[in-house]
Amino acid sequence: MRQVQPSHRDITYFPNKLQHGNEKKSLLRKAIYDIARLSYGKGTRSGDYLLREIVSEINGELELLDNQIRNFDIELNTDLTANKEILPFFENRYFERFILDDKIGLLKQELVNQQEVDTQHNIKHKEKNYKRNVNNPFREELKKDLNRFESSIQKKLLPVLSAFLTDLAEILFYSRANEVITGWTAKQYYNETDKTLTEAVSGYLILLNKINNNVFSEREAQIFTDTLLSKTGIKERLLHLRNINEQKLDNIISAGAAFYCSCRPEKHVRHLPQENINKQNNAGAFPAGDKSRTILKNTLKSLKYLVEFSGNKKVDYVSVDRSNKYLFYSPETGKILLKDIAEYLKDSLVFIIDWFYIELKKDPGLIRILILLAGCLPDVIKFYELLNTAESASVQPVNRKKNIWGEVEQFVSRDVADGLVDTIKSLCIELRDAFVKTIIEVEFNKPKNYSVILKKINIIYNSFEDSQKKINDAMRRL
Repeated sequence: MRQVQPSHRDITYFPNKLQHGNEKKSLLRKAIYDIARLSYGKGTRSGDYLLREIVSEINGELELLDNQIRNFDIELNTDLTANKEILPFFENRYFERFILDDKIGLLKQELVNQQEVDTQHNIKHKEKNYKRNVNNPFREELKKDLNRFESSIQKKLLPVLSAFLTDLAEILFYSRANEVITGWTAKQYYNETDKTLTEAVSGYLILLNKINNNVFSEREAQIFTDTLLSKTGIKERLLHLRNINEQKLDNIISAGAAFYCSCRPEKHVRHLPQENINKQNNAGAFPAGDKSRTILKNTLKSLKYLVEFSGNKKVDYVSVDRSNKYLFYSPETGKILLKDIAEYLKDSLVFIIDWFYIELKKDPGLIRILILLAGCLPDVIKFYELLNTAESASVQPVNRKKNIWGEVEQFVSRDVADGLVDTIKSLCIELRDAFVKTIIEVEFNKPKNYSVILKKINIIYNSFEDSQKKINDAMRRL
């Protein structure tokens, strides 16, 4: 029996992807937690009870979503069984119909209905001097809360939910392709390899369509799938199977892409924010000339700020309370702490920023290709300034203390440490996604000198991936 050994990419991809998924799960649960729940506690008329019932159902939808997200656990779901169970939930409540949207719409309509009931009541009883307040203050307050709630759903929750589901779809696709390989070595899929892989390809593309409204042409779907298989290391392993060669794999991918195109809608009904991977819909990725000029100007300004960042900006030094202190740095050998992790990331960012700045100076038109990386710069600046705050505070005499070996340890407040940890995690995810999508955009659109551009981006991305692996390993030991 022929054993197919995993490649280096294959070994590192899946654990890293699961880790990314878990990090996005944490961000998603935080987004759910941060959304202020609706309430409507006043009034005893039948309409008031109806409003409270709808409010309760809306809050219940968020709790139901949170309960489902908990099933994505890196420790418990290595067989991905629970992950497969999550998808029917989203199929029923988010892909075909966005239940939360429906309930928000129902509440809005009921608020209008209640106002109309009061208006009609006043018309009917105008002679009896018995008027109801048409602009009921409790309903007006609920309207304001509802507007804030809906804005939080659209701006804070859905983008993170989209990113989480996109990662989940990729994990399931990887898992299915891996099952084909391991099943083939066990002679379970020997005669069904083509069919099983074709179904995995088409199923993944259809799922992406439902999550992000991605509408690929058949050729774009083929390129997208081939790129993903290469990046994960699965393609290399598939080509080691006796009944698979390059041409046959291309045919399988083409068949999956063709089936996807035959059954996908032009636009899916879900309204999760689009990821804009395909070039028919990538106004955000390749902006028009006028916008490019403004974006270029802002990007160069941000890059210049980061290149010249001295790290000695004035901050308010606060003595760390003993009960709230966090060990930021220790000279103890072999002990990796938050300062070391932050410096791993900063070293990687210096490499990225210097390259980005030089390339844009040489060819400003590259902003159209590197726009997604430019979108990460505000968070890079946030990280630089947070790290500067932590470093500046930690070296103050009040925040330093000798340990039992006489070595000076540095402390920061737990709030500063938590903010830095969250920023490092989210920035790593943001940069990784920006690199991957940029590479896919270049491969799809093939701009002038695209092979040279692609080679440079891949060099920078591979360097960043190495740093990210060190960061992830160190984070788990914090």
